[in-house]
Amino acid sequence: MTARRIKVDGKPILKLYMHEFDTDDEIFLDRLNITQQDEEMEGARYILVHSRDDFLALRETIFQTYDLVEEKGPIVIIKRKTEG
Repeated sequence: MTARRIKVDGKPILKLYMHEFDTDDEIFLDRLNITQQDEEMEGARYILVHSRDDFLALRETIFQTYDLVEEKGPIVIIKRKTEG
């Protein structure tokens, strides 16, 4: 998962990318509406996040299903939680 700040219509927006996912992850990403594809990043999906509250809610939802492995600034490595 990576993120970068961009401007849309002069307003700051967070562009949150998901990388290296499989079919099970696609279902989860679809549910979160992370469906847009970027020509610059083949195989990645993204969502535009318009507020800090939206970002925090999305992040909380992601971490209900995935564990944080490592965080380096805008790069966050996550893995699907195992059942058990």
